[in-house]
Amino acid sequence: MKVGIITVTYNSRDVLEDFFLSIRAQTYSEYTLYIIDNASSDETCSYAEQQMSRNSVLIRNAENFGFAAGTNQGIRRALADGCESVLLINNDVIFGPDLLGQLVEGLSIHQCGLVTPLMYYYQPSDQIWTAGGKLQRYMGFRSLHIGDG
Repeated sequence: MKVGIITVTYNSRDVLEDFFLSIRAQTYSEYTLYIIDNASSDETCSYAEQQMSRNSVLIRNAENFGFAAGTNQGIRRALADGCESVLLINNDVIFGPDLLGQLVEGLSIHQCGLVTPLMYYYQPSDQIWTAGGKLQRYMGFRSLHIGDG
């Protein structure tokens, strides 16, 4: 299963080093990384270009279209390129080398259309931030984290 990894950047240079280290460490290799840049004025794009591998795409927007529009732009491109699944991920996170493999395995085992990993706080790193979630219909489908703390 080919996965499109989508991240939206905006003046994100300070957090990209750990993000790219996490991407390069992945044991699952059937992916393309889509970096959607919303008109960064720092060194985000030049640093990303230096770190990109053969399976990476950088899309530079001339203006800041916002996170949702950038995400949708990345999803459309990934699907057009033949990705069967997409992973939406912020670029200020650190993740283990088995993230993609475990998510793909979860999709297969559970025959479902959506999975999410267990997420921890940066500090303290052993404290759960979310173990999934649900949408609150009566609150305009606001998300509610399960497992915080």
